[in-house]
Amino acid sequence: MKLKIAIPAIIGVSGLGFLAFRRKSEASFQKEVNNLFAASPCISEKRYSAAQLEGLPEPVQRYFLACIKRRTIIP
Repeated sequence: MKLKIAIPAIIGVSGLGFLAFRRKSEASFQKEVNNLFAASPCISEKRYSAAQLEGLPEPVQRYFLACIKRRTIIP
């Protein structure tokens, strides 16, 4: 009889613990995303140039040079 009460109680407490952990994790993740966006400069008025490719691997540079026209506005 005690086992019938103990098992659902353990499952319930575990479930509540999981939900609390998940909520805290989501809040922490959202806070970090907001911090990253706040630290990023606004690039809405910038235009693409080949100088932005410096330091990228050669295949990535070739890809962007082939796909993006110069002076394209970066959204």
